[in-house]
Amino acid sequence: MNKILSLGGRLNKLIERTEEEAEEIIARAQSEADEIVSTAQSVAKQMLQRAQRRSGLNEFLKEAEEEAKVEAKKVLQDYTKRAEEIRSIQDSELRETSKILVKEVMSHE
Repeated sequence: MNKILSLGGRLNKLIERTEEEAEEIIARAQSEADEIVSTAQSVAKQMLQRAQRRSGLNEFLKEAEEEAKVEAKKVLQDYTKRAEEIRSIQDSELRETSKILVKEVMSHE
């Protein structure tokens, strides 16, 4: 009977020790899982922030490109108009203006 009681006591201690080890293993696993989840969340947050910045930058560049195209079109129209005005000057007016400029330059020497 003593052997049975002694064996029962050892079994209880073995069960308690096994439960303690299992709880420690579970606690370590939970801690590692929490750390993995935290790291994954941090990486996901960083990726999201980079994607948002990239998206914002792409939108900014697209808007700036559109504005530049509009401005370039205006400048081209202005230069085209000015070139047409210069071309429309009569030959005689151009000669007369040239003569006046030459006389003016010669008189200041």
